[in-house]
Amino acid sequence: MLRLIKMWLDAPVEETDQRGRKTRTTHNRDSERGTPQGSPISPLLANLYMRRFILGWKKRGLERRFGANIVNYADDLVICCTRGADEALSAMREIMERLGLTVNEEKT
Repeated sequence: MLRLIKMWLDAPVEETDQRGRKTRTTHNRDSERGTPQGSPISPLLANLYMRRFILGWKKRGLERRFGANIVNYADDLVICCTRGADEALSAMREIMERLGLTVNEEKT
């Protein structure tokens, strides 16, 4: 399975511009970050990592500590908490870092 995912991530993305010209890009492969926009593998990877994040969140007791519910959709999430929002954000960053993921601070 991991071999298939690696092959998928290494493949170039072909896009057609407004004039009908096709271009191939390897931005994600070259930067070694992320999956191509709209890639069917993205939701699978998001679900795998999101599950690990939520399990880690609950295992650490953060759900109770912050009175928090996590709402996730695709590769995004919202933490709705009744107390300690800044601490919850720090805890989220720490877990994501342990999973090898980067939090997009512009969206946070």
